[in-house]
Amino acid sequence: MNFHECLEEGYIKKDESTKIRVENSIKLAEKFLHAAEKNLEINENTMGEIAAYNSIFHSLRALLFSAGYRERSHYCLMVAVEELFPDLLKEHMQAIHRVRMRRHQVQYDGIDVSREEVKMVIELAGELLGKIKEYFSKASE
Repeated sequence: MNFHECLEEGYIKKDESTKIRVENSIKLAEKFLHAAEKNLEINENTMGEIAAYNSIFHSLRALLFSAGYRERSHYCLMVAVEELFPDLLKEHMQAIHRVRMRRHQVQYDGIDVSREEVKMVIELAGELLGKIKEYFSKASE
């Protein structure tokens, strides 16, 4: 499914009121990243991976909100970010999609999560959050 199909199916909707939700979404991304790190410290790999994914989700959601859209699908959120911000996270999108699919398996199928995998997802979440915060900082100048 591409961006236009996500729009047609209602998984992405234009909503200018979302622009006021950007800052809160960034705060949620920070909160989930911190939770992921704390879970890693106590070897709670499953919860660490889910929290790190949630950080990624909210970071991407902040971008979508800033463009005046809201989402009803994790997949379409990522497709929309690729379409609306084609160069911002280009080198990370393949990994982001992999993490999305993996999180689904972890949360709904109960597959095991290694410490190394959690570290990788936390690192990715941190990089994305940093890039997105930098993007908003430059945009406000």
